[in-house]
Amino acid sequence: MYNNESSVVIRKLSAASFQRQIFEEFLDFLKLIRIKENADDNFEKREPTKLLQYYKISELYIESQEEICQLTKNYPQLNLDVNNLHKLLDVFNENESNACILLDAYMQFSQLKKEYLMKEADTDADASSYIALKADQQNVYIEGSTDFINMNSDLKDLFLDNVQNKKFLASIMSICKNVRTNKRNFLASEVSGTWFAYSLIEKGVTLDFAYRGIGTSGFRKDHQTLIFSTDPGDDHIRITSMHERLMDGIAVHVEHIDRDKITDKEKMEAYRLPAAINAAKVRLHISDDAPVTAFIGRPVFENGSMDIQNGGYITSKNYDIDKLKSVHMTASACTTMFQNGIADCKVAIERMSSFVAVEFMKSVIGNVMRDTTKQTLAAAFNINTPFIDDKYSNTEVTDQFEIAKLGIQIAVDGGFDRVTWDGADRVHIPSIPIIDQMSHQQFVQLVHMAHENGLQTYFSAGLEAKHIERCVITGVDGLGIGTSLHYMDSQTKLMGAFNPKVIAEVLEKRNEAENTYLGKAAKLLAKLDRLYFEKNIHDEENLLRNDLFEAILEQDQEKVKILINDPRINRIQEIPFEDQNSVLGRAIRTIEFLKSKASNDLGLTREEKEKYHEIKTSISENDLKRLQNIFQK
Repeated sequence: MYNNESSVVIRKLSAASFQRQIFEEFLDFLKLIRIKENADDNFEKREPTKLLQYYKISELYIESQEEICQLTKNYPQLNLDVNNLHKLLDVFNENESNACILLDAYMQFSQLKKEYLMKEADTDADASSYIALKADQQNVYIEGSTDFINMNSDLKDLFLDNVQNKKFLASIMSICKNVRTNKRNFLASEVSGTWFAYSLIEKGVTLDFAYRGIGTSGFRKDHQTLIFSTDPGDDHIRITSMHERLMDGIAVHVEHIDRDKITDKEKMEAYRLPAAINAAKVRLHISDDAPVTAFIGRPVFENGSMDIQNGGYITSKNYDIDKLKSVHMTASACTTMFQNGIADCKVAIERMSSFVAVEFMKSVIGNVMRDTTKQTLAAAFNINTPFIDDKYSNTEVTDQFEIAKLGIQIAVDGGFDRVTWDGADRVHIPSIPIIDQMSHQQFVQLVHMAHENGLQTYFSAGLEAKHIERCVITGVDGLGIGTSLHYMDSQTKLMGAFNPKVIAEVLEKRNEAENTYLGKAAKLLAKLDRLYFEKNIHDEENLLRNDLFEAILEQDQEKVKILINDPRINRIQEIPFEDQNSVLGRAIRTIEFLKSKASNDLGLTREEKEKYHEIKTSISENDLKRLQNIFQK
């Protein structure tokens, strides 16, 4: 326990506020009971993520009573003191003005909860609590230690000293990291502190510190291909955030992945926007141990909506009427995510012609608030949705490969950072694996083309562990996997909770694939393609890049073995991996390239010398905006 009073952040809740927090935790516990009691060796049920609403205390009390009765009826052998649960619920309901009684009852509830979950005592025995709960008649006081924050150098100084709420959020974030790292359980005081942190998030206190970006193609330290582990939020908190092994090369992706048995994606998107509150809660638990990303989805168009329902598109004519609201709504949704440290927002580029899509994307960029050095925008294209191309070819594009290529062009001209290809269709749930919908050669060409145009890449739809190697050897930056990572009822096909064994298997398959000759070659090609885009590549290295592309295209393992050991890669292998900041990473690579060019008796032009000194000055002054301007020339 901590002793230094100057290192304590104290947050105060009125008895009534603490009462609401208790009821929310109480109902969450009842939901967890249903999940646990429904679990067997083959399936663990998942409660559908509900639309968040506001309820009166009286409504929360009635719902809690009804839930307890339903649990007793459904699970007569329930290993839980139900009578005591009812008594505690009455105490919670009757003491909105007595914080001392509420806190005492809350600690009893926490002990009952711990006994039901059968958490071994020795898992908590050595855990020092960095949260303390105290109460007087009117208020509960939650005390968090800032000493604990200082133990994590990547968290300190990342929030304003005078903003106590952010200090408290940072302390909870540190506790989540500590629980995960030490494989221990949350203590009762820490659970209460976490629920209070949720209340701060709901009040609009942002988590705009200690977050991780998704990195840059070819220059991520550990993995070229990130697995975007996908869930609406609850299972990320309950499962993903509790296991370090489930976060190795993971992007924690928050989105709704159920279509409620509606196969027609024109009526319902295959993936849907999650609650911003849930995304922020996930961020709290994940901290900066992995990037957290979010799905935004299709923009909302009002005029021309009937045309869309009949298979039409928004064109320049009706876009002029809709653009202000559509752009502002999408940009505002992205901004809310970004202000809570979400690393990437994915926008579905559907129901628009190519001309409108480019204009829409450029306008979103102009209106969104984000850190462009770490936070990215992704343009999602469904390869089974025809596209009206009124900007480049004046045709309707229906071929999957051509739609995917058009997506690259639109993403580049629209100014987004990532292009993602999805294979969901109007018939199949779960989707046909996207890797089965086009050839290996086509996917390699798409990834290569996107990378040399400065874009990151991503596949999604129907992927399972058995498909991972075929994806990894294309050099793709990310794989979106949701359905297959969850338990699935073999009869009803309903999706259950996250299955940690399956997630671990997917990560293992990814790691194995990256260590094959083709996997290593794909990562090297991604690195060379990035250098080509940045104009940081020598002629002989570019020849190697082209040879490597052809070898991967044909899956020529013998040629790949030779190329990945070619002396021409020596300089490339010495370039440092990127440390989160894409602009600074590019600056360092540019400096290194210009130095290598000068040392090889090639000499630098006057423009290159000026660029070298301008970049060096900008780095020394940490002027990232100036660096961005240099690279946009």
